Amino acid sequence: MEAQRLRDFFPLRWSGPVVESFHLNGNWADGPATFTADAKGSFGLGNDRTGHVQVELRGTPDRLEIVSLRGSEGEGVILDAAGRLPITVHPAQLPLAKLDEDAPFNFKATTTANPKFWDEVSRLTGIEIVQPEVNVQLDGSLRQPKGEVRLKADRLAAVPGRYRFEWPKVEALNIHLTANSNGVNLETFSVRVDDQLVRAHGTLPVAGKGWQELLESPRKYIRRGDLRVEVPDAKIAAIAQHFPDYFAPKGRLQLDLSFKPDQTISGFLKVSDATSRPLGPLGVLQEINAEVRLAGRAVRLEAVTARMGGQLVTLQGTAALPENDDPQLDFTLKGENLPFVRRSGLLLRGDLDLKLKSTNGNTAIGGDVHLRDSLFLTDLASLIPTGAKETAR
Repeated sequence: MEAQRLRDFFPLRWSGPVVESFHLNGNWADGPATFTADAKGSFGLGNDRTGHVQVELRGTPDRLEIVSLRGSEGEGVILDAAGRLPITVHPAQLPLAKLDEDAPFNFKATTTANPKFWDEVSRLTGIEIVQPEVNVQLDGSLRQPKGEVRLKADRLAAVPGRYRFEWPKVEALNIHLTANSNGVNLETFSVRVDDQLVRAHGTLPVAGKGWQELLESPRKYIRRGDLRVEVPDAKIAAIAQHFPDYFAPKGRLQLDLSFKPDQTISGFLKVSDATSRPLGPLGVLQEINAEVRLAGRAVRLEAVTARMGGQLVTLQGTAALPENDDPQLDFTLKGENLPFVRRSGLLLRGDLDLKLKSTNGNTAIGGDVHLRDSLFLTDLASLIPTGAKETAR
């Protein structure tokens, strides 16, 4: 992708790449070509700083060797990679390059600490990247790769003032992926988002042509995986700062969800001592406590309570979402002496015992609403007509 296109999404400030040298020597008779190639390039980073890229390749009758692939800035190495890929070049055929998915391959890549380079990247992209570490070691075959990928970073965050929206602060990123004959395993995923811990682990079965399907349609294929996501204990204030119109900065949250290959979800969500934003004439809900359980295609509200004007209100029930049928709802809402409307000159209170239930494909609301003693203050004289009487226009 051209640098100019990237600027449509990120405020990049570097100049375009420059090819400084390129050498190619080869032989070809009536089969795969043999050759050696090397190239050097550079790109401006601003403030008279320059990044450099060097690559050396060797083509043989049965493979392509990455003898060296190195990126650097000044005297510091940023990326160092090498490997052997099952790729052969055939000048008289189309496609020009052939890939043997069953042949062995290996590839290694590492990044090295270079704080000055990453400081410059942060200045150019508007994304602060602190102490990133990447280690890749893969072998086996393309049909059945083996190996691992490790990714770490101390901090990822938007540089203040560079973006029109506020990005969450990401710290202590740690990812460990492994691959074997059974598929891909997410051994470790942990990160602190706005200082709240998020963990995950899972598996993605890949066999035979599965790797090709994964590369062609990753989003669709990943749905076959088994993934568990955990938020052990988080402050709702960390979420509320990004959605101030919906959440008040109070309370705590726990989350433990498992996403299954059959497209179902199981686990729970717990909220404790939370507060809502004002809900029109109903006012603010306080002391919100909720426990929501998910199992397959059903959701159960086991304990949802809140205080409305100091009075307790409870919600409980289930929602079933059949794969080929209408949703089945069964909820009950109860509360006594609740302030339905609270505004200047009007206080309307009452009891609620309502039920929302689905029967034979139809969903209906029923129950009782009992009004209690309420308060209405106004000047009754203002309701009496005064002045000359005439026909209304």
